[in-house]
Amino acid sequence: ADPPAYAMIGAAATLAAVFRAPLTATLLLFELTRAYEIVLPLLAAAGTAPLVVEWASRRMGRADRLRELRNGRKGNGGQIIPPVAEECDLDNQMDCQPLKMG
Repeated sequence: ADPPAYAMIGAAATLAAVFRAPLTATLLLFELTRAYEIVLPLLAAAGTAPLVVEWASRRMGRADRLRELRNGRKGNGGQIIPPVAEECDLDNQMDCQPLKMG
């Protein structure tokens, strides 16, 4: 296939990943191009893009937990975890001292 076809497949994959709608992205780009030779790569790219986003968002869950530790959120059991200093080493949480509130 020619380079514009690869650009269209990338656009469909991005659209599918952002909106988590692979069939919509596939149909939209197929209607736009009417190129039958890119339908299978289009389906493959648009189908795997939301899966990659889901996998990456689960991997980012650790970063969210660390951000909650920094900002002070509710922990298990509903107790408030006080925020910690920005320069705190989050990998070694025993060195983290709560910020003084008020």
